[in-house]
Amino acid sequence: MDISIPSNFERILFELSGRDSDAVRSVYERFKQAGEAELPETATGRLGCSGIRVQSVSNADTMEEMRQFESDTGWLICPHTAVGTRVARLAPNSDVATVVLATASPAKFPETVLEATGREAKLPDFATGVMSNEEVFERVEPTLGAVRSRVERLAD
Repeated sequence: MDISIPSNFERILFELSGRDSDAVRSVYERFKQAGEAELPETATGRLGCSGIRVQSVSNADTMEEMRQFESDTGWLICPHTAVGTRVARLAPNSDVATVVLATASPAKFPETVLEATGREAKLPDFATGVMSNEEVFERVEPTLGAVRSRVERLAD
């Protein structure tokens, strides 16, 4: 699994840079042009205190982690979650609690889960109806008021 720019990195960078959207936009533009970019100084200063740990996990280790997690707990996990649990297992400081949040349903990756564990990852019953619904796509003006209004109408 190759995730060069994780989807949540932009949100993390936004918070670490003091909610400076111009700084975040600049980082992404430099990365798009050059394939690399330095983080703003405001973000790097806060990064060390954020509790975020970054580590690379190979595909083979991801598959092994999915198998090991299922063997240890009986639970199936998606490959993204397996990366997190593998990094947690490798954490050097056992005196500090580590929290790993599941990323997606293993049913989103049925072939990978089957290959890693030999078990079929079935879609939960509560979600089967959703998968047969027609997808609805709607553009909303990109303002707080418009988004708030649309969410409120959907909630009614």
